[in-house]
Amino acid sequence: MRVRWVVVALVLVACGSPKPVRIGIVLSSEGVEGARFAAADINASGGIGGRPLALSVMSAGSGTAARPAIVAAESLSNDPSVMAVVGHSNSNASLAASQIYNARRIVQIAPTSSAPLLSRAGPFTFRLVASDIHQARYLAALITADGARPRTAIFFVNDDYGHALEHELRARLDDQHVPVVYEAPYSEAGEITDAPAIARAVARSRPELLIWLGRGPHLIQLLPGLRHAIPSLRVLASDAIDNVATRNNTNGVLIGVRYASFLELDAARKPLSVLRTRFQTATHRQLSVETVLSYDAVMLLATAAREVGPERDAIRGYLASLGNQRAPHDGASGPIAFNADGEPQPSYVLVEVTAHGAQNVPLPKSP
Repeated sequence: MRVRWVVVALVLVACGSPKPVRIGIVLSSEGVEGARFAAADINASGGIGGRPLALSVMSAGSGTAARPAIVAAESLSNDPSVMAVVGHSNSNASLAASQIYNARRIVQIAPTSSAPLLSRAGPFTFRLVASDIHQARYLAALITADGARPRTAIFFVNDDYGHALEHELRARLDDQHVPVVYEAPYSEAGEITDAPAIARAVARSRPELLIWLGRGPHLIQLLPGLRHAIPSLRVLASDAIDNVATRNNTNGVLIGVRYASFLELDAARKPLSVLRTRFQTATHRQLSVETVLSYDAVMLLATAAREVGPERDAIRGYLASLGNQRAPHDGASGPIAFNADGEPQPSYVLVEVTAHGAQNVPLPKSP
């Protein structure tokens, strides 16, 4: 296969300017930055078999609604020049789009989508973070460390991500006899209009710990009132709040919040360290987890295309072989390989937002 692909590439070059190979991108702005950084690196090193790599960036990247995700998936999968897709930025959108990608036999790599249902999406769906079954175990282990049984309040976003993570975590807390004294879903459709009333309701249940299974903006709305009502309240959040805005914590609201992260962004691992320095020098911005994983996803697809060509079935076969017939891909985030469900090995770190930025808490990376 590789010899045939090299011959085809030489013929294309001989016939004039080759058409680009395309990767679809359906990500938030942080993910798009990582994907573009990777594409620039790939083209600087010769492209893919003599052909340049181009990105087809869709505008639905940061949304959680199913319909825009499906529209983006239809558009990309119907374009024969698109060999694979990196997306989407969240579990809800990734799940909605995965049915299209698998029906059209085009690889989907979801960098940060962790809903357990994605494991059953089909053979063309891969992801770079583990199922939330593992994150639930990790969070439960943190909550019950040293035999602790804190009175706990839980908020979870009312979508596939929030429901799945809440279901898994609640089962583990019940097994450990952790008293869940307040529990409620919330919607991201608009701002919270009754934050003081919610804070009073939560305070009446006298929680010691708040578990936040959702994204950051609504936590920022609720947290001042909750802390006013319960000054000693501790907060532990899931990975969904992990982005540059949280790490910068411009208004200071999130100081003291701890959350699970998929990566130790300040790790000394050489590929990550090199990417961190280059990215900050070029953009004057921090890396985020989605930036790193999106960079890795594009680099991985380019490596696959260089090895086996840009045909969609060949790309899927290459990814599925990583960790068994082939060695893991050496990404900035670490070695990348997939199990039979298209998932990597679970790995987490605990991060705390401080007055001096986000800092890793020195705890084990896995439960």
